[in-house]
Amino acid sequence: MKLTRYIVFVDINNDKKIMINSLNGKVDTVNFFAYKTLLKWQKCDKITTTSDAERLLYSTLESRGYLVKSSEDEITIKKSVLDALNQRHFEKKKQSTYMTFIVTYDCNFRCNYCFEGGSHAKKEIISPVLIDAALALAGDGLKGIGLFGGEPLLPNAKPSLEYLVSKRPEASYDITTNGFYLAEYADFLSSINVSGITVTLDGEEEAHNNRRRLADGSPTYKQIINGIQECLDRGIKIRVRMVSDFSNFNECNSLQDKLLSSFSKHNDLLSFEITTNMGLSEKDRNHLISEIYRLDLENTGGKKRPLAAMSPIIHAISSGIPARPVYSYCYAHENNLMVDPYGNLFTCLASIGKNEYSVGKYYPEVEFYENSIFNRNVGNIPECEECKYSLLCGGGCPLRLKDHKNIFKPSCTSIKGQIHDLLPQIYNIRQSTIGSVK
Repeated sequence: MKLTRYIVFVDINNDKKIMINSLNGKVDTVNFFAYKTLLKWQKCDKITTTSDAERLLYSTLESRGYLVKSSEDEITIKKSVLDALNQRHFEKKKQSTYMTFIVTYDCNFRCNYCFEGGSHAKKEIISPVLIDAALALAGDGLKGIGLFGGEPLLPNAKPSLEYLVSKRPEASYDITTNGFYLAEYADFLSSINVSGITVTLDGEEEAHNNRRRLADGSPTYKQIINGIQECLDRGIKIRVRMVSDFSNFNECNSLQDKLLSSFSKHNDLLSFEITTNMGLSEKDRNHLISEIYRLDLENTGGKKRPLAAMSPIIHAISSGIPARPVYSYCYAHENNLMVDPYGNLFTCLASIGKNEYSVGKYYPEVEFYENSIFNRNVGNIPECEECKYSLLCGGGCPLRLKDHKNIFKPSCTSIKGQIHDLLPQIYNIRQSTIGSVK
């Protein structure tokens, strides 16, 4: 038997390393003795043990799937893994029951970190004709509908939303909104099946108003709070999202405490989550995620796990769930279709409005582009074929590629930074706060 080539070592400290088997997702820690032995065995075509300690290590490695009979056996194992992942991937594509409607790119806010840039200049509201075309593409299996923008709850969007609901009254609606018109929409929202509404508050009143203002510069916090109250009083679930950077992350827990106190009668309807500002550098984002993660574990036991562009292995370590090999980076590579008011199809919220990331058209004719995120996975990225990281990262986030003319290229820099920089931070925080990672 020999060691598989698909082992990634990650430094934790001088005495310990994380060892990840990317072929099966197993994550273990090894001490300095075991690591030196493993380095020696990596050069062997057939391992020979010379001590009781080595024999124990060998037995453990064998039980955890780190050993293969030969290079040919390893190729067979990887092929079987890829075949299974491929089958699961395309089964998920066929079973989609959810579609997101980008109701409009127009927005009444001018947040200083908006990832959609100047998209608010596009004023079009999705029309009944395009709604019909999108629903035809979704088919009869559609059960959940997301509403996104821009701002989907602008007053002039209401006729289109009423038309959509009339066509799919039985669907469950998940809405992402800046919250400014929640009170105005309260009657409409209480008349449909709303699974949840996500509203962004970027800290307490002063911090929020410095970041999330109306187009004319006016503050928004108090009107959003009034809208949240109106929805909670009607039994509608609210998920408060905080977009965090170094200027406001220390308010994440105080904001939650204040809202839980203000809406104490409706705490069962409130939930919280944190995402990082997309404009941060990779290094700063990793550091901020680790700091938020520490606060989260210490104060809430992990109820507000940071939502950020992280590799699947980081998500596994941070949440304490078993890691597993992955075929693609995230939901955007599966059947997660998003339709905009101009007939374009997207699969990633961070890419909407950017034509280079469109995966096709749904109007006037249905067309899917070959060179798109939707078709991207480790099975068709040549550089991923022999890479030991590929089944941990799924090829990385394509939005980080410098050249989008060929989407079938790996995005490696940020992934390796996350695995070798962020993962040790997350691991050590989790170890010191809630115990061992299994």
